[in-house]
Amino acid sequence: WSSTGRDLGGRIWYGISANAPRMSAHLMQYDPESDTWKDRGAVLEQLRAAGLLRAGEGQIKIHSRMVTAEDGWIYFASTDEDGEAEDGSVPPRWGGHLWRIDPDSGAWQHLLTAAEGLVAVSGVGRYVYALGYWGHVLIQYDTVTGALKRTTVGSVGGHVSRNFLADVNGHAYVPRVTKTGNKVAAALVEYDAELRDVTATPVEFSAGRITTDQNHGSIGVAYLSDGRLAFTTHVGQLYLIEPRAD
Repeated sequence: WSSTGRDLGGRIWYGISANAPRMSAHLMQYDPESDTWKDRGAVLEQLRAAGLLRAGEGQIKIHSRMVTAEDGWIYFASTDEDGEAEDGSVPPRWGGHLWRIDPDSGAWQHLLTAAEGLVAVSGVGRYVYALGYWGHVLIQYDTVTGALKRTTVGSVGGHVSRNFLADVNGHAYVPRVTKTGNKVAAALVEYDAELRDVTATPVEFSAGRITTDQNHGSIGVAYLSDGRLAFTTHVGQLYLIEPRAD
């Protein structure tokens, strides 16, 4: 359930998850030069300090990658699973939170409380995106103005992609999953910085006996030095995205 990220100084960040309701995920920092670790705090501690902690609330996961935006802050999301239905009919009771942290001081800043569970974060430059479930809700945070936008990309049942991508143009790429009768189909949808649907490209979804709730969607992501993006899927496909100015 854990996740990783890297800041501009080369330090590695880890989201360490818990395993029971009302517990809290922790954020850890590793400095490879000094071979030292720092505990950068627990989600529930930060909610309490901000006056946002609700009675009985848990936040057991930091599942998202830690993403460094152009402002130098690290962005990530926490989420809970308490009470959620695996068929996608009920979201986690406490939803999720979008955060950012100063990589040098370790100071947290709360950005958003979401009704959805927040499973993934992506972003390059000015815009940071979070992906919520159920239904693949795409949330955009503007690091310059602080504005928040959202749109529903669409998914079926209990399917949620564990990762998604964003490019240097501020565009986000999120899987949309649909079902017609017994047939399930998926497409990678490109959204521009205004959250307008630009285009959709079909991607392979089914493999053997993997059902919608067992399919983890996009899992591995990589950013290449020339601006291209690569990602892998749960069913064993490797894709390459080439962003273009137009």
